[in-house]
Amino acid sequence: PIDKKIIEDLGDKYEWAAYGECISYLHHSSRRTGIEWMKFFKSHGVYVLDALAIEEKIYKITFKEKVDKISGLTKCYDSYGVTEFVNESASKGEALACLARLLKIEKKDIISFGDGENDISMFRASGRSYAYKYSKPKVKNSADGVFGKIDTREILERIMIK
Repeated sequence: PIDKKIIEDLGDKYEWAAYGECISYLHHSSRRTGIEWMKFFKSHGVYVLDALAIEEKIYKITFKEKVDKISGLTKCYDSYGVTEFVNESASKGEALACLARLLKIEKKDIISFGDGENDISMFRASGRSYAYKYSKPKVKNSADGVFGKIDTREILERIMIK
């Protein structure tokens, strides 16, 4: 979970949505932005003035603007005018390795797909890894292969044929 102090320190600098275990929390300064957020969350969000009003753990925070860096967090998505962050200690690789242990799946039998720097640890935890053509060079260089299409089902069919 993200340390609430980090969210609290955002103050009124940004408009954000925080994803809890059960609820999405929305922090905005204008009615217009609030209406936009509610359309996006299909009215499943709760307006909060600050992080102290949130009682559950928060796992991801989204900004409706480009945000370059938030101390203590790792950017996990930055496109279409939205920027998302997770706890800097969050790792897809660790999560995948844990899941593989629980399900007794060997690394060689794991295939991963990704497009962002936060996927590199997942690539390392996989037997085979694939980045999408539009990924940054660092991501493509970390993967075993690169695909031009975003249709993962087609990619899996090609891989299974080999």
